[in-house]
Amino acid sequence: MPLSAYINGERQIASLLSPLEWETLRAKRPSIELGCCRSQGFMRVSKLGTQHFVHARRSDFCMSAPESAQHLLLKSVVLRAVREAGWNGDVEVCGPSGSWRADVMAHKGSLQVAFEIQLSTIPFAELAARQLKYANSDVRGCWFYGRGALKPPPPAKTDIPLFPLDFSEKNPFAALNRGLPPDQVRIGSRLMPLHQAVSALLNRQFRRCAKQRVATAKGITIFQFHECWACHRNFNIFCPTECSVTCGDRPPTGELENWVASPLKKTGAPWIVRKVQQYVATHPELDLAVSYPGWHWAESSRRKHFTFCCFHCGALIAGEIFEQLLEDNECMQNPEYSLGHVATIPLKTTEEFIDAPHWCYSEAHRFCQ
Repeated sequence: MPLSAYINGERQIASLLSPLEWETLRAKRPSIELGCCRSQGFMRVSKLGTQHFVHARRSDFCMSAPESAQHLLLKSVVLRAVREAGWNGDVEVCGPSGSWRADVMAHKGSLQVAFEIQLSTIPFAELAARQLKYANSDVRGCWFYGRGALKPPPPAKTDIPLFPLDFSEKNPFAALNRGLPPDQVRIGSRLMPLHQAVSALLNRQFRRCAKQRVATAKGITIFQFHECWACHRNFNIFCPTECSVTCGDRPPTGELENWVASPLKKTGAPWIVRKVQQYVATHPELDLAVSYPGWHWAESSRRKHFTFCCFHCGALIAGEIFEQLLEDNECMQNPEYSLGHVATIPLKTTEEFIDAPHWCYSEAHRFCQ
């Protein structure tokens, strides 16, 4: 089921025709000759809405393989992305002597990039052999593959541009049951829509780097604790936190998903307490009710605990409650306890480069290496 064919002797790509152009052309019942084997064909629209051509009768000499509706749609998405990125794009392009046949070929000047969509199962060794054929023709090959398509999975350190497809839906099985193809691509640590990934690759916003930049930002985060078990009022606590990001990413400032909190006992260091006291004094507009940690006697356990007490009534709250909230953002003893981010006092940011081959992303072309 190709996307291209010769209509009255002129080559056309079905997915580039508007629905009106398609229906107008179909109504004329033109002569259609498929490029793969020069046999007669006809026009059809897949169940996913992709315009394509079909063999009227498959020739015994046709070497093209049948394609699913999902494969046709993904080819169409890649083709449009190639053209929107400012490159010339074509589909079902054959190499010299038929050594390869690219799903989508992008070319600009002397550069050629073949995009392959692999949804059916293929051994990695066979894929690598096909990639070598592209290289021998001075063509760069780029592969997008579906779940379970590569057996065995690709080696972690392969230099082949080889990226898994994924779903934007929260329930990929529901999408599969509806016959929908994956619409996202994971490149390194990035997950982005397929058309955006194609554009980023062609615009050289990804590069294979041997070393990876790791930036670690440290700070003291002030939280709002909800709520005291005795007086039912909120108050503020604090804890040293840090966050590591890779490549050109910047540590987040207003969210806590990637921040790691230090053990509670480190919170009581005198220099940390002084930093928080200075911050509270210089930010009266926040109206902070900060509790400072210390060793407190608990009648229930008959021992001392390092923890926070309520700022308002002095009620003791078990240290393990804060540890759970800082680590998991939930508390087993009482699900109503919670921590909310108020502010982070920045301390310092350090950088290091580690040996980690990866696909590095940068819109400004500032890569790890």
